[in-house]
Amino acid sequence: MNPYLVPGLEAGPEGPLCPFRRPEHERYYVPLDNTQQAFEQFQEQIGDLRGLRDEGRLIMVSGQRGCGKTALINRCATWLRDGLDNLGIQGMIFSLTQEGLENQPIQRRMNHVFQCVVDDLWQRELLSKEDHIRGLKERRDDLDLAYRYLSGVLDDDIVTIVLLPPSADLVREVEGYAKYARKHIVFFVESSFVDSMERSWPDICTASRVSPILLEVGPLRERDGWLFAQARQEHHPIADEMFPRVSEKTMQRVTDGWETSVGQLQALLFGVYRERSNRPGPEITVTSDEVTYADITSYHFRLTRNRAGHIP
Repeated sequence: MNPYLVPGLEAGPEGPLCPFRRPEHERYYVPLDNTQQAFEQFQEQIGDLRGLRDEGRLIMVSGQRGCGKTALINRCATWLRDGLDNLGIQGMIFSLTQEGLENQPIQRRMNHVFQCVVDDLWQRELLSKEDHIRGLKERRDDLDLAYRYLSGVLDDDIVTIVLLPPSADLVREVEGYAKYARKHIVFFVESSFVDSMERSWPDICTASRVSPILLEVGPLRERDGWLFAQARQEHHPIADEMFPRVSEKTMQRVTDGWETSVGQLQALLFGVYRERSNRPGPEITVTSDEVTYADITSYHFRLTRNRAGHIP
């Protein structure tokens, strides 16, 4: 078995962990690039979960592309849902992170999110009255009024947890969601535009009814590459010579020599091991007991050429 194959991510090995869909994903989290500290910060700052029935919250996660923002959001949302359930409050996760709206106009994207949330609530029979639907339709051209109305018609034992799609023009949008986060409504949003979010954070705080939470995910640190490889190998003990181990020294060279993210690292190592399994030959020089730095760089550069449209 490929040690970098995460259950449920066979078709896209670089995809984010998602424990609210695959509970076994919880054990695949590795404390890299400040993600564990950010998760613990969220647990502390969110406070008494009962308060979410009376006032909503905006949670912002920032960091460079591929650093694990979506995986962190999914973990926080799962923990929040489970914590609410333990209190007898129904936490409903609405994940829109894969909606593919990044380059759409802001208003169209925000209207899409609202309609998706309303549709899902209706399908789950959590908006059971026709006049509630009619009232939401009448207000959908003014999202501030629409979310205000929605928060008022939801049952007291329900909290909606909305995972927003990424955006190419996020600052104005986040300020909007900061206003829309009312009772029963929690928004999670991510951004790769770290500098612009830092500059705009005071305005976002001003727009929020309750202090928003900012979680920052940093770049890989000195030993993170090895910690990641070690954790994956421990999940899948490698007895078969088809899957030799990668050493700490090799992973140190990879993370020292390249500017890479945990998502890229996952895809890279998954590909090296998959190729070892499916296509052994002269281009793959993996020894029987170790994946070398040369093996990883060879795969990386051939993959880069393929993406550029060249045949290796």
